[in-house]
Amino acid sequence: MFLSKSTKSPFYQITFEANGKRTTVSTRTTNKEVAYKFLAKFDASNYKKPIATIKGNSPLLSIFKDEY
Repeated sequence: MFLSKSTKSPFYQITFEANGKRTTVSTRTTNKEVAYKFLAKFDASNYKKPIATIKGNSPLLSIFKDEY
């Protein structure tokens, strides 16, 4: 597990392996000292990737199909 910074994001990221795959988690901070504190407290064994949710009032595909 290590701390890195991508050129695509201003935030520091924690990189670790979960289930044989490399995974990154944003620390959501641009301050290196704060990012290292986040790394020290981060528990990779309890990390679960967030599930994407539908935002707003998106119509269901079946309703959309019936209307058009």
